[in-house]
Amino acid sequence: MSMGKRLGAEFLGTFWLVLGGCGSAVLAAAVPTLGIGFAGVALAFGLTVLTMAYAVGHISGGHFNPAVSLGLVVGGRFPAGSILRAPLERGMAYLKESPQATGCCSLRFQQTCDAGGKPELETHALGYFLSLEHMENWAERHASHEAIFTAAIARYRKFGKANQLRTWHEVFVLPEQGQVFEYVNCAPGTGLSGYFAGERL
Repeated sequence: MSMGKRLGAEFLGTFWLVLGGCGSAVLAAAVPTLGIGFAGVALAFGLTVLTMAYAVGHISGGHFNPAVSLGLVVGGRFPAGSILRAPLERGMAYLKESPQATGCCSLRFQQTCDAGGKPELETHALGYFLSLEHMENWAERHASHEAIFTAAIARYRKFGKANQLRTWHEVFVLPEQGQVFEYVNCAPGTGLSGYFAGERL
């Protein structure tokens, strides 16, 4: 499921939670008469989460507030690594969609699969930057990388030695001269061809 659809589902679910839960507390549980009462307010919150979990839970997982996410993690029904995946995907999307600002010519976020094509619990990104300086500038100064770093550190601190998630970077610096890139049946403007002077064969 795309990140846009997941975020849209979360927005709708959160809106419904605030409207139904907080709305009932503000509009139907006045003090001192209490109106629907404390039990009514609690029921309103529960029903709003329940209805949205059934309506859009299959799209985003139904994480309408942090308590839901934490409960699913503790219950073993949601991998804690997915909490890190969201800021990671946002950071990769920013790099991919902002080549002029970041110097990131090309980026692909890839899912590792086994020999049978079944996705494994491993992903990686393959990106090309115009220079090491461009990559360091994003890593040191942009909020999207800070969000990835913050989420990773929070996970490491929480799980300690029991943490099963590993993150790393592999950086290859290519000499400016003597590089050869071969494109076969590619659409114009794809890859690195638009960023370097070259000869079309």
